[in-house]
Amino acid sequence: MKSKDHHYIPNPREFTHEIAEETKILRQGITNGITRIYYPLDFRRNYSLKNMSNQLRDLLEKKLWLKILISMMLGVFFGLFLGPFGGYIDPASAEIIGEWVALPGYIFLGLLKMIVVPLVFASIILGVASSQSMSALKKTGLSTAIYFVITTAIATAIGIGMALYIHPGQYISGDLIESAMGSEVQVESTGLSFDHSILTIPSSLIGSLLPSNPLGAMANGEMLQVVIIAIIIGVALVSLNKDQSTPMVNFLNSLQAVCMIVVKWSMSLAPIAVFGLLTK
Repeated sequence: MKSKDHHYIPNPREFTHEIAEETKILRQGITNGITRIYYPLDFRRNYSLKNMSNQLRDLLEKKLWLKILISMMLGVFFGLFLGPFGGYIDPASAEIIGEWVALPGYIFLGLLKMIVVPLVFASIILGVASSQSMSALKKTGLSTAIYFVITTAIATAIGIGMALYIHPGQYISGDLIESAMGSEVQVESTGLSFDHSILTIPSSLIGSLLPSNPLGAMANGEMLQVVIIAIIIGVALVSLNKDQSTPMVNFLNSLQAVCMIVVKWSMSLAPIAVFGLLTK
């Protein structure tokens, strides 16, 4: 047993060996760090096929964009194989195969169209209703709503003014439109005259922004009207007391959570949907 009064002097050979081991460990750590940054799959190493497939699967599980990108490339190649460019399958059979392959894409688009209106409706109401008082809402939500309505009105007025000035479609014959549409289209004479008064613009503008039937606007997917309805309902919720507004806020929170679950399902279907739609 060494005395505490004497300083311990390490063996120079052991001390040199310890320094070499620590330097080796440090060098290996730096190498592994650089490798993980620049080579996420590390193809330079002699890994087994199982380890390589596990790394690729982990990368795909975390990178949805990579799945979609690979699906796009596979969809293009498979579409070229089925199409006239490949010439391996007759056109009738290729069309049938393309329709069935695109079925996940139709489901994906249907889910998004189904969920977008309730998701936007619930999110906007909850965002407006999150204000604790009407004074806070006046500073943020009300100014945003007024800005949104004013810019929309300006854009609508510019569109109407340009239509009155340019007369779009005036120099297109009815026969050309009818042949392009592939069906019978009733077209008036090309000498169109707009004798609508400028005084009718405010009433038509308000009628397009505030629907007489909110449920009809939601069913028809009129997003501008849905947004305005949601803002109005959110402001009304802020003006209510907490006991009256809490049940509806809880319902909208549940509706938003359900919508996000459906969005998550649709996103998991996105790579297959992209493959099918590009193939078609």
